[in-house]
Amino acid sequence: MTAEREAPNGPGSKIRLHMSVDARIEDVDQLIGAAIESIKSTDFSDHAEQQTYLELVKSDPGAALVWLAVPDTIFGVPGVSIDSASWWQDRELEVMPSPDFEHLFPPCDCESDWDPASAVDYNDDDDTPPCEECGGWSLTPNTVACIHAGLDLILDMLRDDLEQLGDEPITNETRWKVLGFDRLPRTSWGMDRHWRERFIQACLDLQTDLAAGRRPEPRCNAEEIALHLAIEDAQVVEESGFASSYKVRRDDYEWYMCSSSLFQDHDVLMIDSIYTPGIDDPDDLANKFGGVGDLSPGNWFTWFNNVEPRSPKRLLSSRIGEPSGLE
Repeated sequence: MTAEREAPNGPGSKIRLHMSVDARIEDVDQLIGAAIESIKSTDFSDHAEQQTYLELVKSDPGAALVWLAVPDTIFGVPGVSIDSASWWQDRELEVMPSPDFEHLFPPCDCESDWDPASAVDYNDDDDTPPCEECGGWSLTPNTVACIHAGLDLILDMLRDDLEQLGDEPITNETRWKVLGFDRLPRTSWGMDRHWRERFIQACLDLQTDLAAGRRPEPRCNAEEIALHLAIEDAQVVEESGFASSYKVRRDDYEWYMCSSSLFQDHDVLMIDSIYTPGIDDPDDLANKFGGVGDLSPGNWFTWFNNVEPRSPKRLLSSRIGEPSGLE
C-alpha cells in the first residue's frame, strides 16, 4: 500500500491511498455464506435493492468477495473525513442477461382502459380525471429497456475513454479521439481519472435503479447529466430496434415525459449554454438570482439535500466490472 499526498501534512491535507490485494478463494460456500449474512445485516432503504445484491452474490463468488472487501471501515477512522473511495476486481466477467423489465415495471390498473388498436389515450378526454396512482403516465418495459441500453452504450464509450485518457484533459484538438466524456459540459473536460471513474459509477447507479424496478430519479448532478444522455441515446436505441421488445403499452417511448418527470429541474443543461456563461459558479449573479447552486464538476457527486444518499457499500454490477466511486 502506498500513500500519495496532495497537500502538506496537517488539517485539511488530502492523502490518496493505493492498495492492491491478490485473493485466492479457498471455500466458495463459506465465502458466499459470509456475503449473504453481511447483506442481510445491512440496512437497506429498498428491499428490492437488497434482493438484487443477494441474487448477485449467490451466483458470483467474485461479487461476494468484492462485497466483503469494500473498505468501508475507513469511513470510521477518527479525525478523517473520506471524500471518496475506488475499488475494482480484475477478472474475466460473464455477461449477465438483461433484467426482466416486464416483471419489474407492471402496468397501472388505469391502462386497462387504453385500446392499443385505436392508439387513443384514455386521458385525452378533458372530462376524465388523471389516475391517482400514476398521474396518467408511467415508465414502461419498452421505455426502460431503451434507457438501460442507452446507459450500456454510454458506459462502453466512457470505459474506452478512461483507458485512452487516464488523467489527460480533453481539448478541442484531442476530442476527436474521445467517444463519451466530451459529451459532458466543457467545464468537466479537465477532470482527472478518478473523477471520471466516479461519473461512470453514476451511470451504473442509474442502471441499478432500473434493474431493481425503481424509477431512475437522479440524486446528484452527475446522475442528472448521465440520465439526460441516456434518454438521448435511448431514442437512438428505439429507432434501431436494438432493445428487447415487450408488449405494447400506453406510455411507450414518451421521451418528453421522461425528461419532464424524472428530474427535479433542468439546471445542469444550462452549464454549456451560450446564454448562461459561468452559471456553474455559485458566485455568478445569474446563479444567485435563480438559486441554482454549485454546478461545478467538483460538486457533481454531492447528494441533493432532499434525497437519500446511496449506500457507500453498493456493488458494481458484475457485468460491468469497472471501478466504483463510493461516496
